[in-house]
Amino acid sequence: MRRLKIEASRRCCVLAASIGIALAVGFAAVPVAQAQDPCAGQGNAVMSIVGDIVPAPGVTIQLQIAGRPNAPVSLILDFGPGPTVVQGVGTVCLDLGPRYRIVFDGIRTGSPRLGPDGIYTMSLPIPPRPQVSGRSFYAQAIIRDNTAPNGFAITNLVTLDMRETILERFNNTDNRDAAQTSALWGNGELRGIPKSGPRTRIHRPSQSQFLLSHPLVEVGNPFTTGARMQMIFQNFKVGAMPGESILGMEWSPKSNFTFASTYTNVKMILDHGKDTPPDGINKTFDLNYDDRDATEPQVVFQGDYTLQNGTGVEWVPWPTFDAPFEYDSGRPLLFEWDMPAGGDTYQLFKNESFTYIPFSRVFGDGGSERAVSTGENTTYWTRFTFFQDRAIGRSTWFRISEDPAPDYHTPYVIAVTPPGTSVHFEYEGGRDIVGNGEADPVSFSGFKADIDEIDGYEFIRFRVTLRPTDEGAVPFVKSVSIPYSLE
Repeated sequence: MRRLKIEASRRCCVLAASIGIALAVGFAAVPVAQAQDPCAGQGNAVMSIVGDIVPAPGVTIQLQIAGRPNAPVSLILDFGPGPTVVQGVGTVCLDLGPRYRIVFDGIRTGSPRLGPDGIYTMSLPIPPRPQVSGRSFYAQAIIRDNTAPNGFAITNLVTLDMRETILERFNNTDNRDAAQTSALWGNGELRGIPKSGPRTRIHRPSQSQFLLSHPLVEVGNPFTTGARMQMIFQNFKVGAMPGESILGMEWSPKSNFTFASTYTNVKMILDHGKDTPPDGINKTFDLNYDDRDATEPQVVFQGDYTLQNGTGVEWVPWPTFDAPFEYDSGRPLLFEWDMPAGGDTYQLFKNESFTYIPFSRVFGDGGSERAVSTGENTTYWTRFTFFQDRAIGRSTWFRISEDPAPDYHTPYVIAVTPPGTSVHFEYEGGRDIVGNGEADPVSFSGFKADIDEIDGYEFIRFRVTLRPTDEGAVPFVKSVSIPYSLE
């Protein structure tokens, strides 16, 4: 917007001249005292905000001006609502003080003009500056119209009440969750990274002497007919980086021996597990899936799994995945194996196992709904294969208000997405349950694409997924604004 530096005694005169009026003498602003609404405008002229985007720092709103078809139009913004009389024009509901701005001046320059239908729609970017939050600004348009008083139609006043907002411009890393961010955060942008990998990472704890055969059991095992087993790996045991997907997993046989067998019609499932409650994993299998997001447990393989006799075998691949599993490195990984009876013999797994809680492994019959085991704190030696196929940017928590509760409005994101790339925002809410000033994990909403799902949460954070192309093009985000109001 063009900044005009003028003396106070000439403001209205300069304004009048800028919209095509030749005045012989200057004049001062005249306060208005009228019975009718002085801000209703005059003549055939209307201005409104298009859509439901609320004004806030970093947001771009749409203004629509309507009046005489093909007429030139000027738009003025101001910090105060006036009203002020402009001689030869009419009453404008603006202060016309030292900080008013002429956004465009079609009356003087001839452009812009209203369209043949009498409508002109424009985008008005609001500066992404924190000091704009909570303030009000005022807009009014003037249209050249010979049928209106003084030859000018004046629109109604539009008040831009800036909502309070969470504004991130990525100028520094103050609001970055470093442990859960792989995107490049800083220097005024959040930038994606090219795809890379694969890489492997081994979870190899101290080995226990327990002889564990589940989930690969033989017919006649006294505990089961077939096997359904779930095991939860805390995220530090998985060791994935933010934005890595799991391409495959391997297990390590006890004494490095494998025995020939075919396990028919097995199902291998991966999902995010719930944050471990005090007792750990639940004996009811379906209660262990983290249902806070919209994704279903992923069947990464279904079919027959065959092993050969082997000695000196350190690692054995689980079945080849049908598709990678997009793992969230900040959450537990739930591994499930479900198979009917049919194995010729059993396999033994290297493991770390304790009898105390929190339980991390349960098992029962193939296809069963509930485990028969009492559970134990067990994880198998596992080698994971990862592939970096996206970048993640996650913010720290922003605390808004507990009372009154916040109502979050549609976020506005400024991003650059080269062809084939994408940017996806999600939002998570939290509450201070124990009164320590922090978001309590038991209160987390899970990340939601629809921000309305976390209305009422006093804490909020965002997560951005930036997907590159195979050729190395990456997207980036310049700013995100999350307006809110307090109910």
